[in-house]
Amino acid sequence: MDCASADPVQIADPAMNEASIAARQQGVMLPCLTCGSTNTATIRSRINSGGDRWRLIRCHDCPACSEYIGDQPRNLSAPPLRPFYRHSDAVLRRMLMTRCSNAAMAQELGCSSELVRQIRKGILHRNRVPEVPRWGSDAPPPIVDGPSCLSCQHWGGEQCSMGFPDPEEEGTGFARDCSLFHL
Repeated sequence: MDCASADPVQIADPAMNEASIAARQQGVMLPCLTCGSTNTATIRSRINSGGDRWRLIRCHDCPACSEYIGDQPRNLSAPPLRPFYRHSDAVLRRMLMTRCSNAAMAQELGCSSELVRQIRKGILHRNRVPEVPRWGSDAPPPIVDGPSCLSCQHWGGEQCSMGFPDPEEEGTGFARDCSLFHL
């Protein structure tokens, strides 16, 4: 069968009910929630976890954007589906003040060592717990339990001669996970 001669097939959208299909066919546009104009365009659309169609519309008459779920404005007073911060300030404070490797802290908290590294360096959450200094060039290095890159035969004074980890990024405790570590 030739694809060019085949009739187009309409794909069913589970979020489209009879009322919204009729409104679309009549050309009813979702109004801007700021100015009330119907001169709008949908700029993002997806089906959310509840099976409803979420839309972000932009108004052509004012600089506002509005959010709709189905054909109703989104309730902005409702709490977000996911909390913005996964870790409390107390956990961040402990993460910054405890001198252990990123991998050990990550295992204890149940997150990735990259997340711990980024928080400790001040890449993430730099505005939270500002009284605790981030790990930079002025911060003391972490205490490494077990093998250290500094005692490896491939260590060249400032960096690993094999190209593995940047001590600023991973820490010298990376030796525990390194397959090339030799005394």
